[in-house]
Amino acid sequence: MKTSKSNSNEDETLQLLNRSNTLLEATNSIAKVGGWELNLKTGELYWTAETYKIHDTTPDEFNPSKDSGIDFYTPESQLILKKAIDKAITDGEGYELELELITAKGRHLHVFTNCHVTKEKGKGVKLNGAIQDITRRKKNEQELLKAKELVEEKEQYLTKILNHVSDPLFVKDEESRLLLVNDSFCSLFGLDRDDILGLTLAEHVPPEEREHFLKVDYDVIRTGEESIIEETLTLAPNQTQTISTRKSRFLDKAGNRYLVGTIRDLTDRKKLEDSMQQLLMQSNLAIKAGHLGIWVINCESE
Repeated sequence: MKTSKSNSNEDETLQLLNRSNTLLEATNSIAKVGGWELNLKTGELYWTAETYKIHDTTPDEFNPSKDSGIDFYTPESQLILKKAIDKAITDGEGYELELELITAKGRHLHVFTNCHVTKEKGKGVKLNGAIQDITRRKKNEQELLKAKELVEEKEQYLTKILNHVSDPLFVKDEESRLLLVNDSFCSLFGLDRDDILGLTLAEHVPPEEREHFLKVDYDVIRTGEESIIEETLTLAPNQTQTISTRKSRFLDKAGNRYLVGTIRDLTDRKKLEDSMQQLLMQSNLAIKAGHLGIWVINCESE
């Protein structure tokens, strides 16, 4: 009876072990993670089933060794891996590397591999670690990097175009915070671009102008109705400018709302108009005071 019970326990233990191995192999297959172990005493190299799979080979087709295993890697990666393995053997230091290899079927893979050194009496006797196929992740990273570079290139191109616009130009978000400005806008406010982006710049003007500017911003963003207004802009005491602002709403594909605007400085024109008006008033007064008349001859009339 004891023998039967003992055999039963052994069978259950074996079943649990087999089940654990099956689950582990399935998990490794999904994650594309293989294992390896190098016996430094015998030189024997052991690969798990997933490691063979990553290399596109089988135990019947290939008998791995340290040198033949390294031969799968690209020349640049071979140099890196050989140096790391030698250091692990001589100094007992493990490693974590991202390398490139060519499989038995000619597939070019990116892999992550690491190494742990097992020591006896302070001397390394065994190297073991894992290898993972990270090709898809590296491809995604490269595509993301290319997309980022493309966006940056387009932004630089857009910035160059905007900087050729002589009038100050700006783009704001729904909270009236500046997202994009051109050089003319920076010159108008006398600030660097880094000191402008993220702000509303309403903080730099008197309270009455601040309330007016923000109200117009929010009205345009809310209603979508374009605004063209002649108004004043005071950036320093006794330095009030007359400007014409044009603001409109832009919706992107995601439905996000932005305020796009331009500013035209009318100060010089306004001063000229005021001077002409003043001159006209003075002329009228002079005519009245001197009881003078004005006559005009049309030389083109017969």
